Amino acid sequence: MSPPLVVYTDGSGTVAHLPCGAGVVVYDGDVVMLEASRHLGLGTNNHAELSAVRVALAITEPWRDRPLVIRSDSLYTIGALTAPCAPDEWRPNARLIGIIRRALVGRVVSFEHVRGHAGDIGNERADQLALLVDEQRGEIAEVRTELRAANDRLVQAWKDGYTVPVAEDDEPTGASDPLLSPAQTEWLDQWEDPQGRARWEAFLVRRMRAGASADASIADAELQVIRGQESLLTPQPATSAVTLG
Repeated sequence: MSPPLVVYTDGSGTVAHLPCGAGVVVYDGDVVMLEASRHLGLGTNNHAELSAVRVALAITEPWRDRPLVIRSDSLYTIGALTAPCAPDEWRPNARLIGIIRRALVGRVVSFEHVRGHAGDIGNERADQLALLVDEQRGEIAEVRTELRAANDRLVQAWKDGYTVPVAEDDEPTGASDPLLSPAQTEWLDQWEDPQGRARWEAFLVRRMRAGASADASIADAELQVIRGQESLLTPQPATSAVTLG
């Protein structure tokens, strides 16, 4: 049998309404062959720790014939995935645990507990990768005021009677028409919802990273919402970065 791959996993999160992330480092002997960082959206630390294992299984799928030794500093995660039975459906993270346990079927996987923040190079690197989500959280915090001001200007324009045409041959609504379209109403409703706003702030930050202003980013998102290309009710794809060593 081929020697095992050693995989360090770690999650970064706090409470359910804040962003969380996962970090994974895969060793083949002493060589780092793969690293992964995933932004997971909103979730708890336990959700992030479990998701890191899910990411590890996914990115090592091409080497599924190799045994895996997964090293985690989360006793909760190890216990949930090695317990004799899956948790009851009403338990926290039950669905995610079930998905991961099914992904383990057919693979040779063992778990080892490591102490977090104790100088283990693999664990420390996984922690760094998981914490990349904090950088995005910081960016969102820095631009939140600017985004909200731009959104307020957009909403005022709507209330003044301006709407973006749905198709090229449509005419803009005249200033005498104060009604908001269903898409505009959805925008306003979801902007007031913490989770919807968090998704869209992340979406808008990605636009601003490319050099667009807050107003331009809002306008770009507005066009997509009005034309049905995006929906505030649909979570945005998680950002990710994978590098090969």
